[in-house]
Amino acid sequence: MSTAALGAVGGIALADGTNAAAATAARRFWRKVLFVTLACAGPASVLLAAGSVRLAGLFFWAILGVLLLRLGALGRADVVLCVLLALSPWINLLRGFAFYNVVIAVFFAGLALRHARSPQGFASLLRQQPLLKWIGVWMVAYYALTLVTTYQYDVNLRVFEFLFAAAATLVVGRSQEMLASALKCLMISVISVGMALLPHTGTTSADRLGIAMIDGKILGNPIQLGVPLALTFLALFVDRGSWLGWSRRPVWRIALLVPVGGLLVLTTSRVSWLVAATGVLCVLVFGRRTRLVTAAAVLGGALLLQAIRWSPLGAPVDAAIARTFGSDRDVRNRTSGRSDQWIVAYHAVQESAKSLLIGHGAGSGPEVYAQKSSEISSVEFEVGRQMALHSLYMQVAVETGLVGFLPLLAWLVFAMVRVTRWTLQHGLLFPLVCLLGYALVAATVSGNDTTSGILAGIGLIGAARGATGRVVRRRTAIRQ
Repeated sequence: MSTAALGAVGGIALADGTNAAAATAARRFWRKVLFVTLACAGPASVLLAAGSVRLAGLFFWAILGVLLLRLGALGRADVVLCVLLALSPWINLLRGFAFYNVVIAVFFAGLALRHARSPQGFASLLRQQPLLKWIGVWMVAYYALTLVTTYQYDVNLRVFEFLFAAAATLVVGRSQEMLASALKCLMISVISVGMALLPHTGTTSADRLGIAMIDGKILGNPIQLGVPLALTFLALFVDRGSWLGWSRRPVWRIALLVPVGGLLVLTTSRVSWLVAATGVLCVLVFGRRTRLVTAAAVLGGALLLQAIRWSPLGAPVDAAIARTFGSDRDVRNRTSGRSDQWIVAYHAVQESAKSLLIGHGAGSGPEVYAQKSSEISSVEFEVGRQMALHSLYMQVAVETGLVGFLPLLAWLVFAMVRVTRWTLQHGLLFPLVCLLGYALVAATVSGNDTTSGILAGIGLIGAARGATGRVVRRRTAIRQ
């Protein structure tokens, strides 16, 4: 990619091409990313659907390893980063067939290669993205405190999955061609994961798409599949698909919304549903001239949901709806025990001035829950057991008190303000809904994963210094 094609951070070229040379370069780049995505995801999805999970893992990592080494030797750092973002659903699903921290290793290697190829580019990125530096310093400090407190390197190590994925997204986001290639291939990747796991739905007690028992091994997590599906749903729906380069291809977008939406429903991941619904709501609120189209899309989504409920696959969906909205369910049942965790967290934080100010120690969340849940009579969820706290905000408040929580909150609020201002100025919603999506995910789980990093990274595109929307076609703006 040329320097001109890279553009500036935040100044993303959402037009469908500028000249013949740029269009040709964009197509070549897209084909490279697509080839690697299909070469890795294709065999893995076929083997996994057939029940050969070990062969799927072996083939995936062997093919990906060879292709990444080749791309690295050729210096194709941008292709490497796009491929890693695109294949992140497969990388997370099959990480156990390499080594658990392989996610951190491959993303770090990709970023290191990009830095080696263009140190000045990284320096420019950091100058234009002070919020990336802010959260980076905070996460490194949080992990260092955890290491000092627990003497275990793996506790809270996943903060680097988030950080590296966010950084990779911002590097890729310097160019519309690169970002569109990564997002389109991410969609292909996550659909292939969903289709491969679909034959194995119901093999565990959870009976949900995204988790399966194959060859005696439990694989996946509904949220791990649901959140990237929600991200690709938003990419197709928000700003008329401009971030995919498909603003002039409504038929493609509508055709792809059906499998993406259908798989998203089948995960029964309520936080993933909430992320997608929040994006739709933002389009309804801000998109004054697209409300009729959005309302039609909502109606189509409701019909798709009803069709799935009537199908043989509808039982888990009905169960999820009943679990959330059933009149016989209390707050504890509706939140799958998370309300009890919030009660425990509140008691742990306000226990003393010390716990309020500096918390109980970074990395101590599960131990604190085991201890405090036994002391509170109203708590019924996993009493006395060490349980990870199912919210980044809860976890940080309990472990580090106000000293750690306030900088995190300030970062999120400041980012939200800057992205909202950018949205109102340029009429583009995708960064805002992605940042909102990250905030919602972090309220439900730790948010320290690659998809959360991608959501936050896209959000920060609109928070960059000098971020513009100048090259976006006017007809895609939500003000129209």
